Amino acid sequence: MNHALVKFLIKLRNASLNKKGTMTFKNIHNLKVYAEALYKRGLIQSFSFQEDSLVINLRYFEDQALTDNLTLLSTPSRVRSLTYLDLLQTNLKCKYFFLSTSKGILCHRECLKRKIGGIAIFAC
Repeated sequence: MNHALVKFLIKLRNASLNKKGTMTFKNIHNLKVYAEALYKRGLIQSFSFQEDSLVINLRYFEDQALTDNLTLLSTPSRVRSLTYLDLLQTNLKCKYFFLSTSKGILCHRECLKRKIGGIAIFAC
């Protein structure tokens, strides 16, 4: 968990709360993986790369962005690891719960299918 990822997620949530349609991020070192995970789950409409920037188009449903309820689960100072058994016992009220695993960035449903755990990153 690094500071760039935390800034990325906070800016994404704030942009959705402010009803912005497009968000541009600079210093896109390893944010491509997270943008792909959000796009794959349908939480953002699209993403593209322009020079050294990442451009994300937010997805709205009934005038509310799907990333409005984004919450950080781990921070650089406090990393929260979950095992497969922890995932089974967790009452997941949110739609998606993203984990960093040895197989990449996966949502909780994929982790349960593959019977693996990882570092909890954020929930949406």
